[in-house]
Amino acid sequence: MLPSRFYENTYTEADTKRLCDTSGLKPADLGAFRKTLEDCAAIYRWEAAKHKDIPRHTDLRRELAVPQTRLRSLRAALAGLSNEARSELDLGVFRKADQDAMRHITGNLDADAPALVLPLLNPDQSVSLDLADLEKLLGGLEEALSQAVDRLPNQRRGQSRDYGLRLWITNIRDLWQSTTSTPFTRDATADNEPITPAADFCVNAFKMIEPKYPNSRILRELKDCISRQKITGRIVAQNQQ
Repeated sequence: MLPSRFYENTYTEADTKRLCDTSGLKPADLGAFRKTLEDCAAIYRWEAAKHKDIPRHTDLRRELAVPQTRLRSLRAALAGLSNEARSELDLGVFRKADQDAMRHITGNLDADAPALVLPLLNPDQSVSLDLADLEKLLGGLEEALSQAVDRLPNQRRGQSRDYGLRLWITNIRDLWQSTTSTPFTRDATADNEPITPAADFCVNAFKMIEPKYPNSRILRELKDCISRQKITGRIVAQNQQ
């Protein structure tokens, strides 16, 4: 049973009758047919919610590239310091670490405060970091960022597939085939206007869930659904031989 938040009053009795009349459907029980349509809509919302606001890998790669570039620049700037400048920075790191160690011992070092000491299990002990330690950590973090970016799989160009719509059309196909012997086919004009009864039903019924959804994407998933069913049918036939 889906959570109630995924259910809405999507189809009125008049809407359901109009969808059926336009597509030539004659369900034995229009009320039960409408309820199944609402169930299909709720399942779509449930599936769509799982993928909502998930960033694309290209967006993640772009986001991770920002700290990666800045780290690379920082490491290059540190490596390019003159001996005099490096000595001053080394001294500054030593003084900061010493101050942080004293604050840690006296219990005055806030856990979220910028610090150059790492507390140990013993509350009276800590490890102080020097400039060489910091450079190693920066290098390790840069490598970790590179590995994170490299592990992101490449995505196909164009729009990502809508798995909620794919599931919805599969359920509608089952409802269609249990209601009529008319083939569940997809034909459309060059302008993506549905021609066949099943295509017309799918486009108009889904747009009552997502009014701004383009016909082309609905028809694309409808075509894919029909192709998958044909392939499955051939596999079953071969297994039965």
